Amino acid sequence: PLPTLREHGIPGGDERVCLFFLPGDSTPRELNAAMLNVGSATQSRRLFYHTSQRVLAVRGTADQIAIAKRVISEGH
Repeated sequence: PLPTLREHGIPGGDERVCLFFLPGDSTPRELNAAMLNVGSATQSRRLFYHTSQRVLAVRGTADQIAIAKRVISEGH
């Protein structure tokens, strides 16, 4: 299944924060791989993950968030 997500704008700026809730069967290795792939594709260092919650958070421009969405959806 595709990950669910929540997206929020940051007041006073052009950046957004997107939280990707990955499927419950995702392993820590898959979560780390997703983070590395998204970071590489978006050229952003503003991302982190929470293993037990299976959440990947990405902060960036609308274009970077769109790339992150594509990379994550292609990976699942």
